[in-house]
Amino acid sequence: MDISKALQRIDDQSVDEELMSFFREDQCMLVNMDLKKIADFHGHVCPDLVIGAKAVSSAMAHLAEDDMTQGLSVIAQNRTSALDAIQHLTGCTFGNQRLVVEDFGKHRYTFIPNSSGRALEITMKPIHFQYESVYFELEKKVSRNGGTIREVSRLQGLINAWVHWLTSLEDWDLFTVTETRRKPPPVEVCSKYLLCTQCGDLVQASKARALGSTTVCQPCARLMMHMSQGTWHEA
Repeated sequence: MDISKALQRIDDQSVDEELMSFFREDQCMLVNMDLKKIADFHGHVCPDLVIGAKAVSSAMAHLAEDDMTQGLSVIAQNRTSALDAIQHLTGCTFGNQRLVVEDFGKHRYTFIPNSSGRALEITMKPIHFQYESVYFELEKKVSRNGGTIREVSRLQGLINAWVHWLTSLEDWDLFTVTETRRKPPPVEVCSKYLLCTQCGDLVQASKARALGSTTVCQPCARLMMHMSQGTWHEA
């Protein structure tokens, strides 16, 4: 028998047994009802969705009712599933322009009451799920080869355990909260559109670029810049 494979099976069994311990008491009831509603909106439950929900919970615990009289804006520094939790719980959406993304790949969120001038920065602490490395290794294998039924089931079990672990944490275990000051992002009620002289598309005036005497959209501006540098590739 291959000793390394035997040891891997033993390790897999021990991990599976520990994963099952998350669910023995509550028969796999992974989420509370609020999180279930968010998951219904998003399509499934996952760790990033829980982090977004907890970020909102942490912000609401630190904001006074008077701060909320004129609504709230949120600036998020990622494009993960956390954004659906924030949109569902706060009413701040891309469409109403009260949710703005500055995508730096960070779980950092700035909650800005529109009336007070104060703001809260909610930043995830450097904590990690015990089986993250097992999950990502298995996810890579399943993505590459499709995976067996057992591997796919185990992958879902790891996600469930990860979600369960996150829901068990207190907000202060997960986030650092810093009070700061920041103005709410501007909102365009009616957008002004200009004609891109290169492609002929209409483009919001606030997103257009002036190149000499011409007005162009951002993709055309990038293309023209690269053409001027001797390449036809768009950025």
